[in-house]
Amino acid sequence: MLSQFTFAEFRELGPHVKPGTGTIYYSPSYVRHLLANAENIAKCDPSAFAKPLIRLPGAATRQAAESTSLESLPAELRPSDLNNLYALCMDHEMPPDAVMIKATWSPVFKSPKGTTDIAMEPYFDTSAAMASKLYTGSAGQWIEEPSPLEAGGMDVGSGFFKITDEQGKEWVLMGMHIASKTLRTWMWISLFPSPGYDWRADKPDLSPWSLYHYQMCTVSDFKEGDAAPWIAYDGKGDPHFQVQADAIKAVAKVMNGTQWCANPYIETNMARGNCIGCHQGSTESFLPKVISRERQFNISDFSFSFATNRANIIKLRQQHAAQERLTTTKSN
Repeated sequence: MLSQFTFAEFRELGPHVKPGTGTIYYSPSYVRHLLANAENIAKCDPSAFAKPLIRLPGAATRQAAESTSLESLPAELRPSDLNNLYALCMDHEMPPDAVMIKATWSPVFKSPKGTTDIAMEPYFDTSAAMASKLYTGSAGQWIEEPSPLEAGGMDVGSGFFKITDEQGKEWVLMGMHIASKTLRTWMWISLFPSPGYDWRADKPDLSPWSLYHYQMCTVSDFKEGDAAPWIAYDGKGDPHFQVQADAIKAVAKVMNGTQWCANPYIETNMARGNCIGCHQGSTESFLPKVISRERQFNISDFSFSFATNRANIIKLRQQHAAQERLTTTKSN
């Protein structure tokens, strides 16, 4: 497990808001790629790639900048290797089997009456009605819904995935991201709990997930080019599919062509936009003030954790060098 999200901007989210980044796991191939590129990462100057394409001369709008081809850029702004656009501080992009999994777990308690398993978590609306809330502020805010249970907890009975740790304490899975380099622009799958069917029709009908009350959204870019993503579910005669069609249609209208995929139980206060797009471009700030790609290249192929990992690599190299000098001095 590697650390991630050490931004001072977290304080700007508000005095009582905790950034819910969850617990982050990386596949062996992901970590292996970082270790194999340790020297490149240590020597890399991230500030050398700090010019996002939206600031190009002549690009009057964000849309114009996004349509600018890399081949047409001035040489000083164009990455030298167009086959390595997403890992400029490494020798090549992440391997296809690189995977990141981010999960948020909440402790399970008994309700005051002792009859119901609950998690002391807020409940968020992810139905078609959510779209109206995405207008709030420049990036939208997740709106906490009142819980019908005592003490404001969420019912986490048989419809949620639960585990028991070594001390016998139960935990419930509140949210999960699965990001895979299967596609060059990464494939993002996000699971979040909801008792309805807002995004459930997109979930594979496989046990055990088919038994649980989780919704799923998938995305591979800020703009995937599907003008009517709800068509696959609209008018099929299945009320569950229609609920999802209505949710997708409502959100698509608010997003103005940008794909939506967010998770209220992992990324706090980032309701508008989609997580993978921000990761692809490694925007200069993680705060949800923009909802489309900042630039078409990336120094670290996906992860905001690059700066932290780079600092750790440099620190370990320095410690190793100091230990070698000490050993050499003693031997002499």
